[in-house]
Amino acid sequence: MFSTRQVTKGYVLNRLGAERQTLIKENEQKEMEISKVRSLQHIQNSSKVQRMKRPDQLVYVQVLGDTAIASK
Repeated sequence: MFSTRQVTKGYVLNRLGAERQTLIKENEQKEMEISKVRSLQHIQNSSKVQRMKRPDQLVYVQVLGDTAIASK
């Protein structure tokens, strides 16, 4: 009975070790994806940045009251 418990513990340890390695690989992949998204090249090519206008292309229009809006 003692040897059965030891063998079972060995299988559990092997399975947990394999799961750990899988999680480490997944974590490394996620870190790589995060690095790519944070890169200047990715940010410059993002659709949000592409829609932005340069300040010299905007004209500010005074509307009734204290508000001002930007227009192309």
